[in-house]
Order: sequence, then C-alpha cells, then structure tokens
Amino acid sequence: MTRFRLKQRKLNRFIPGQTHFCTFFIGVVVISLLSFSVPAAADGVAAGGARIGEIIILGNSRTGEEVIQRQLPFSPGDYWRDEYLDLTITRLKAMNCFDPLSLRVITEPLPGGELRVVVRASDTHILYLDPLEFFIINIQNLFSNYYTQTFYNPFGTGLNLTASGGWGANPWIGLGFNQSLSKGWFLKGNLQWSENHRWFYPLDNPPSFSSTGFFTSISLLRYTFGDCEYGGTINYSPVQVSLDGADSLNQAYLSIGPDCKWSGWLECRLSLRYVLDSTGNFPSYPAASTVLLRRSRIGENELLTTLYAGSMAKSAPLNRQFTIGGFGPVPIRGFSPAFTGHTYLSASLEYRHLLSRNSWLLAFVDYGRAWSDHERTTGYDWESGAGVGLAVGTPLGYPVRLDLAYGLTGGGLAWRIWMDKDF
Repeated sequence: MTRFRLKQRKLNRFIPGQTHFCTFFIGVVVISLLSFSVPAAADGVAAGGARIGEIIILGNSRTGEEVIQRQLPFSPGDYWRDEYLDLTITRLKAMNCFDPLSLRVITEPLPGGELRVVVRASDTHILYLDPLEFFIINIQNLFSNYYTQTFYNPFGTGLNLTASGGWGANPWIGLGFNQSLSKGWFLKGNLQWSENHRWFYPLDNPPSFSSTGFFTSISLLRYTFGDCEYGGTINYSPVQVSLDGADSLNQAYLSIGPDCKWSGWLECRLSLRYVLDSTGNFPSYPAASTVLLRRSRIGENELLTTLYAGSMAKSAPLNRQFTIGGFGPVPIRGFSPAFTGHTYLSASLEYRHLLSRNSWLLAFVDYGRAWSDHERTTGYDWESGAGVGLAVGTPLGYPVRLDLAYGLTGGGLAWRIWMDKDF
C-alpha cells in the first residue's frame, strides 16, 4: 500500500527554526496573559417586549452614525426582542470597523415603560483591529511568504480595502473590499493574479498542474436571526493552465451558487456551485461541500466532533478539484495539504481540557480520504493524523494556538501557530 511522506522542507512554513519558534510563542503567551480581559459582550436589562423609545450610538469617531444604524436590526418604535443583543454584536463585528473590545449593546428603562438602547462601537485604527492580532497574524504570514494589509473603514462609510501579495514559488497579488450594506447584508469582492504550481500525493510521481491568470470573486452575505447566515458567490477565473505537463490551454470558469451557515445544537455549513467554462475547452460540472460540527460539554471541558464532505463531477479538471490534508480547511494533520480528488470524506475529534480561566490543553485526531480518478492516485486510502496543542486566550475573545501533529499512516511531524477565530 502506498503511503505518503510529508517533505521535511515543507514542515516549517511559518518560522524557520526552533529558536525563533520558541521565542515567538513564548512572547505571544506572555502578552496574552498580561493583557487578557473580557471580550466584547452584550449587556442589558431584561426588557423583552418593551417598546424602543430611543437609540444612542457612542464611540464612533470616523464611522458615520447612519452607517451603524443601517446594520441595527431594530428602530425606534419597534418592540425589543432579546435576540437583538447577539445579532447586533454579530453584525458590528462583521463590519470590521470597530475595536472588538469596545462593542456593547446596553438596554436601559425609560419612564413610561419604554426602552433606551445604547450602542457602543469605537472605531479601530485604520491599519489594525487589535495590536496583538496584527502582530501574530502578520508575523505568521511573513514566514509563510505572503503579506496582507487591510485598511479598515478609511472613509467612514463601512468600506474596508485590502491589498495582499505573495512571493516564492507561487507568487500572487490581490486587491479586495468588504462593504457594509444594511439589514445584515455585506458585499465582498476580490481580484487576484497568481502564478500557481501544485504537486499532489504521491510525491514520487505526482499529479500536477501549472496555471497563470486571474481570479475574481463577488459574494453577498447576510447575518440574520437564529445564528443563521446565507448568501451567494460568483467567481470568474480566466487562466492559462497546463495539466500534468501537457500544453497550456485557455480556461475561464464561471462559478455561481449559494452558501449558508446555521448554528444551533449542530453547526452546519453548506456550499453549492455550478461551474461553466466559457472557452469550451473544459467540461461544466456541479459541486457541493458541507461541514457539520457538534460541540459537547463535559464539565468545564469540551469535545468537538466535525464531519467534512464534498463531491463534484469526475469530469472536473485537476486544477479545479478539491484539495484536502495538512492544517487546511479539511484537515488531516501530519500530512501536506496535497490529497486531491473529486470527492472527499473526513472526520475530526478534538478534546479541549480547561487548564485555567483562559488556557486549554488540546488533543485531536483526524481520519479521512479523497477519491480521485487520476491514474497516478491509485494508492489513495484512508489516512489519519493525531496531535496535541495548547490554546491561550487573548483579549480578542479567541485564542492563539500551538498545534503539534504526526501522521499516523505516513506523513510526518508538523506544527502550526495560529489564531483560532472559531474556537
């Protein structure tokens, strides 16, 4: 049975040595422990059913008051609902215009039984939301050969602008925006040029492709009640692509489809796509992917069970098929993110043991595989990886993590430092 080894030169993508690694992580832990505070929250009196008589917005020095008002799920004269608290915080965070530690929604009684709602949202620095997050993420990105800079709401209209670029074997440059609209709607866009060279398992005779061209994306997303998000995405990607060393062909795929997320006793994400090549050189195909996550409390500790699944038509070309593995969106930690296929199924278990008020000891295991009709992937089978980690809380409300993983069925040793925003 063919097994897949993780190349040593690809392991330390973030920090190129143990000395730098230890110094970086210890520094992050110390800063986190010294600066830990209560994250943004929603506070208020028990006011369900009371009529809203007044709305006050405080803290905004750059963002126009009407920009914030457009995202509030309530107006003067409406009757207060308790779920407005969390929904308002969610939408204000999604705007990416404010210091996340400043966000508050406070309800106060008024004479006559009406209600005053006070919304506090302090504009962040134009270059970062929080200094600690800025430091961690950008150090991480620099050691991964790319850099991203977001300009947060420079005009006070709820528009964020992003410039980014990567260097090395796969250079790229990109521009993006995120515009807050109204009533929970957000519009996002991205334009990126890249030169991409990818090799997949097995490493001794890998399937591969090379592509050069543009990727554009427009998505519309709405945050609504019941911890529900929904929207849609349109992508267009005109490139020159060479599959397995063959001559380059023009490829211009247009992809369109809906996205939704629901968070209740079970968290569910679903994406559906239909993909059409406007050049006629490649076939059209449908695709679907989903993530199911269950969080189970065990005293003060937590067990996360996650299922990942995706499928597309077998006719999809290699450069458009799924990629799983490594510490990627579909993890098999202890391997490179280099399993490719038209279908995948994977599961992860993660146990989080509370050490103190803001630190956790982690243990995880991944088990999954991809299915591919490529003639060089006949050795694909179920693969597994496991590891341990340490998570330390930050003032942002989500922790910085150090994960160490080992591929149990091949692979090798791998590690990563990252900010887990979904913790």
